[in-house]
Amino acid sequence: HALRLLAAALLLQGAAPIIAQPQYDDRFVLRQPLQNSTFNHWKTSGLAIFLKDKLVLTPELSDKAGLLYAKNTFNLRDFELEVDLSIHNKQSSSFPKGSFRLYVLRDNPMRRASDFAHGLDGQFDGFQLLVREGAVRNTDTALKNAPKRLHQISGLVQDEEFNDVLGKQEPQCELGFEDQTIQLKSKGGELSVYLRDSETSSQNAKLCFSIKLPDEDFFSEDHDTYLFLSGYSGQGLPNEHLVHQIRFKDLKHLHDGEEVDSEEDRRVFSGKAKDVLRKGAIKTQDEFTVEGYNRQLVRHNKIYSQLVSDFISNSEQIVNILTSLPHHEVVAQMAEEADSINSRFTLLNEQFTKYEGDIGWYRDYIHKVMAERNELRQQGDLNNKGFAEQQSIMANVNKINTMFDSYIDIMSRNHLLEEINSFDTQVKQFDKQMVDKDEQLLAKFDANNAQEEFLSKIEMQNLFTQQVRKIMNKQLRSLDKDVKLMFGQSSILGHTTKFVDIIMYLSIAFLGVFGYQ
Repeated sequence: HALRLLAAALLLQGAAPIIAQPQYDDRFVLRQPLQNSTFNHWKTSGLAIFLKDKLVLTPELSDKAGLLYAKNTFNLRDFELEVDLSIHNKQSSSFPKGSFRLYVLRDNPMRRASDFAHGLDGQFDGFQLLVREGAVRNTDTALKNAPKRLHQISGLVQDEEFNDVLGKQEPQCELGFEDQTIQLKSKGGELSVYLRDSETSSQNAKLCFSIKLPDEDFFSEDHDTYLFLSGYSGQGLPNEHLVHQIRFKDLKHLHDGEEVDSEEDRRVFSGKAKDVLRKGAIKTQDEFTVEGYNRQLVRHNKIYSQLVSDFISNSEQIVNILTSLPHHEVVAQMAEEADSINSRFTLLNEQFTKYEGDIGWYRDYIHKVMAERNELRQQGDLNNKGFAEQQSIMANVNKINTMFDSYIDIMSRNHLLEEINSFDTQVKQFDKQMVDKDEQLLAKFDANNAQEEFLSKIEMQNLFTQQVRKIMNKQLRSLDKDVKLMFGQSSILGHTTKFVDIIMYLSIAFLGVFGYQ
């Protein structure tokens, strides 16, 4: 307040105002070595642990996760956050596939350290900065000690319904490093991420990416904002994640003077009785009497017994593990084989890198040749062999197209196919009519209750007899003519045709008898 009054007085006097520099907010500052206030403002989860001069977010162990989060929240729209981060391993390899995540959230997910290390399954409201370690191959190998793989740094912004407000566009950049300062700046509704070496000033920081927030009040005084730092060591070859310092600035001085640590809180953490780690062991209600001494002695004995039993169990387990370990010579041979395998993989990596370069050169060469050929063909020079061949191909294609057009015209004027189809249709219709009639006749014959349309048995016999007689009379008249003719001849030639006369008489008798019946 005094500084603001001084600036107002200078303005009234016509002098240039003094612009206050942003100061750090102690609630979100992590200094090294550790201070007494560190444990009041920060808390760890998972395998994260405070050491005197650093915070181990994840140790160099496979498939481990650690979490550091601020106990306090802030309500700011314009702020700046800096994190001094180290990502490395004993082999100085860039191949481990771990990750580091920085969350600035508008709601507390209340999840475990492993959930934060794997992105909270995409269920968060706010901003996530993700560093995918060793995710991209380094194509710039001009430097002698250039890493084989680069880290991929990307950002993601989600609303309260866990929707990605950036769509499918994921801003990102690529950089290989072991020690780096990540600078996150929110101002005027825009979120920017800068990267710089820990020894470089903030003015020389390089912009990684910038995100336009949905509105200027995405981070505002209307709601609390939470801060989380998460690490994942990776499977197989792991990485160690160290956080050296964290700095937080209120760019518009809205909360200057609030929650400022006292001189006692800023003192270096030590092992005295007043340290925060021992405050819980000293009870204000303890009485300095014999009964108080006895209570403390009983508590001491319980703690000592538990400690001794755990120590003995731990020692026995160590001995059992040591007895089960392989011999020194076996371990040495395994180490030599591992070094040999590592050398082979290094050689393979170099060969694949060279192969990738050769393939890239050949691809560029093919593209160049094809581009030149296409340019020559497009120029229309008849002396060019490729252009002449193309013109010949196009002429032949046009001839074939003309032939197809003529064939189509001939087929369109040929009506034979239509006539055949018409005749086939008529035949099928006639056949269908005949089949229908047959089916009708069969249905009449097969019907059990159908009316009899024919003559009875007696009528059929009379009709048959009449027809037989009619036929016989017709035949008899015909034979009668023949007999008369023969009889006339026999009267003339009776002395020589007696056999004919006999046949005639027998036939007349047979017909008479048959006709009577």
